[in-house]
Amino acid sequence: MVSLRNRISQWLGLASPEQDPTALAALESLRKEFQGRCLHFKRLLQANSKSLHAMAFLEESREGKRSFTIQTLRSTCVDISTNVFTMIRSLDGMAPGKYDALQTSFKRIQASMEDSLRTHAAAASGPYIIALQQAGMQQALEIGGKLATLAQAARAVHAEIPRGFVITAAAFHRFLTFQGLQEELNRRIQIADASSLPDLIALSSTVQHGIIEADLPEDVTQAILDAYAELERQCGRPVKVAVRSSALGEDAHGASFAGQYRTELNVDRASLLEQYKEVAASKYGVTAMAYRQAKGLLDEEVAMCVGCLEMVDAVTSGVAYSANPMAPQDGTVQIHSVFGLPKAVVDGQTPADRFILARTDGQVLESHIAVKTSRIILHPVEGVMLDEMPPALQEQPSLNSAQALRVAWLALDLERYFGTPQDVEWAFDANDRLVLLQCRPLAVQDACADTTADAAQDELATLQQEALAHGGQTASPGVAAGPVFVVRQGAHLLQFPAGAVLVVQQALPRWAPLLQRAAAVVSASGSTAGHLANVAREFGVPAIFGIEDAVERLENAGEITVDADRRLVLPGRREDVLQAAPCPRKNTLLGSPAHRMLEQVASLIVPLTFLDPAAATFHPDYCATLHDITRFCHEKAVAEMFRSGEEHGSRAQAFPIGISKQLLLDGRPMQYWVVDLDDGFNKPVDGPTVTLDDIASTPMLAYWQGLTAIPWQGPPALDTRGFMSVMLEATANPNLEPGMASAFSQQTYFLISRYFMSLQSRTGFHFCTVEAMAGPQVDENTLFFNYNGGAASIDRRESRAQLIADLLAEHDFDVEVRMDTLTARLEGYDQPRMETALRLVGHLVQHTRQLDMIMGDAARAAATRESLRRDLLHVAAMESGEA
Repeated sequence: MVSLRNRISQWLGLASPEQDPTALAALESLRKEFQGRCLHFKRLLQANSKSLHAMAFLEESREGKRSFTIQTLRSTCVDISTNVFTMIRSLDGMAPGKYDALQTSFKRIQASMEDSLRTHAAAASGPYIIALQQAGMQQALEIGGKLATLAQAARAVHAEIPRGFVITAAAFHRFLTFQGLQEELNRRIQIADASSLPDLIALSSTVQHGIIEADLPEDVTQAILDAYAELERQCGRPVKVAVRSSALGEDAHGASFAGQYRTELNVDRASLLEQYKEVAASKYGVTAMAYRQAKGLLDEEVAMCVGCLEMVDAVTSGVAYSANPMAPQDGTVQIHSVFGLPKAVVDGQTPADRFILARTDGQVLESHIAVKTSRIILHPVEGVMLDEMPPALQEQPSLNSAQALRVAWLALDLERYFGTPQDVEWAFDANDRLVLLQCRPLAVQDACADTTADAAQDELATLQQEALAHGGQTASPGVAAGPVFVVRQGAHLLQFPAGAVLVVQQALPRWAPLLQRAAAVVSASGSTAGHLANVAREFGVPAIFGIEDAVERLENAGEITVDADRRLVLPGRREDVLQAAPCPRKNTLLGSPAHRMLEQVASLIVPLTFLDPAAATFHPDYCATLHDITRFCHEKAVAEMFRSGEEHGSRAQAFPIGISKQLLLDGRPMQYWVVDLDDGFNKPVDGPTVTLDDIASTPMLAYWQGLTAIPWQGPPALDTRGFMSVMLEATANPNLEPGMASAFSQQTYFLISRYFMSLQSRTGFHFCTVEAMAGPQVDENTLFFNYNGGAASIDRRESRAQLIADLLAEHDFDVEVRMDTLTARLEGYDQPRMETALRLVGHLVQHTRQLDMIMGDAARAAATRESLRRDLLHVAAMESGEA
């Protein structure tokens, strides 16, 4: 067999290396250059594949098809930047100094990316204490939205609120930066996998413990104690306070943080500082971190402000909605009330009375009086306690009609002022004083969520007979199915599988982290005004609360369908019910700060503006995105890999003349060039061309056999006239047939040896890579196929990629589709099977061009799929070498 060294000598016209030491040195130099350039080219292609894969992740995340965290976004951007830099360095290795301008463009884009990924920390300066009665919305960035809104509401509608003060964002910043605590927190957060619930739980425990055990700065300590003393002076007596969170972003529209942070009730001076740290640490509670992640909120921008409000000894309290959150158009106010403190309502611990009033005149339209066996009250030693309700009061309404009307008018006044439905927490004290404790925007359902309300009664009756359980209250509308998973304790959080139906005894806020993974929620008890119901509505998770014995009835039910709109739990997966569901599940990341960050940084990475390599603007100076840089590097790497000596004016600085041979078919020059890496030809080939008879590479021959087995009939008739004039010129040109030159086709190179083939190809708007080892060593045999591009819309290109993937999967390929990019792999089969696989790939590359243009027509797409399936069976049955 002719050696590579002798072949290079023959191409160069050199004397035998053994006879000419000078020629031998020149040959060795060229050989090393060839090896080095191949190594750089391989590294560039590997980095290109990795960067495009990561870009597909960004694009899917931007479209809402994948969830992401700030950490994964930043790490993905680092991965892309690293791989793009590797491509730049590899291209420089192939052509030193020629493309130095790429460095400038890369640094410019990198600087913009860093700006996009930079977060803005809360204010580090300002007072440590602000009195609540002196605050308003203008202090929202200092005291948090919750308490700024409360202070503003008090003045706007003349509502009574508790006296108190707020420990500000500046105090929180001072606390965390004191003794380097913030740096340690940042380090732990960066190394944790926030998308893993076990990691999140471990991180939460470590971080909260660090905050609680840390010392408060002396100046913050003194400011808090001085403010507490002033509050006692104003009240004229010793006071106890509710220590409540008011984090930046809390109670914002669409991000209520309901029940996600701690509130400590009935706190005295002796425990105030410790309770402040407890509430501050709750920023890093599991529920809070999971909620921020799901909502796309940035940790650095969430400072924990803390309010210390005079404790209200409530006789009756609860929550009012100024509109029906499930049907805002029905013209009602919803009130949920209990005896004692409102904690019983919002935590879902005890049944609550429910009153429905007309928004127009306040008339009580409905009242549902619960059996209230307990209440939460203040206790001088314990702070608060669960107290047994006197039997005489257990079935009595907790509100009279006059009080209900006062609460309703307060809720409606707040709605009119703020311009949006309100979720209002309130209390009556022993003097019948109505006190506003909190108000925030109410999450109401879109109109589509009510479309099943008028379901035929006979259908509903039939479904109720089939149901495993029905009744209760719709806490969050929608329909979903999944296997039952009963959660009884915190340890079950780690075991909860994605897509399961969460079944619990009580609708507690501690279950909120599971809502990102749960298909639906069924609870034996709980209020639709509780924190878990609020979060379920925000996340669009169907939920039914108040189905008695839900745990016992459903624990062994297997897969179920939850129809929260009609308050039904049906056995099995009911596709008829699921398909009738009126609203898709919400993507809580869309429009969030994290998603806006993703949009901004992705605009610097993903778009491709370098479409025409012949354009004058195809130059490093015009690279607008990292994708442009990858496209430029790939295009120029191919050119540098196969540049001729004539182009560069020196054989010593280029590949040997003749290293690439143009393929001839029936005497016609093709748009294919072949590079023999070693043993790829049957014999030494002189001159600039090669024929198929000269090719010894079994992978290339198999691929070519599939490429030409069935003649291509040209592109399908397009279904959009607007594309006709463009695409006829770019894709229907007969010169794009194999072997015919065209201004719209690119030179395609085969790098071959006897059992190896590497193909990098671009035809029109389509890009593909085929690399294969197909020889006698089964454990070495691998086929890798990457295919993307097209001129149609992204949804059609995605459909075409999925069609090819489905067809290849039928032939045992391992396939993956990300957006319009298909990656397929087959490995570990014997040589005949690998050659068959290469024929299949060749056929699909040839016959799926321009199919993206018709994928919007379901009938044509289905017919094309069947036609391709039949042709592939024919191609697979061909013998090696059969024409």
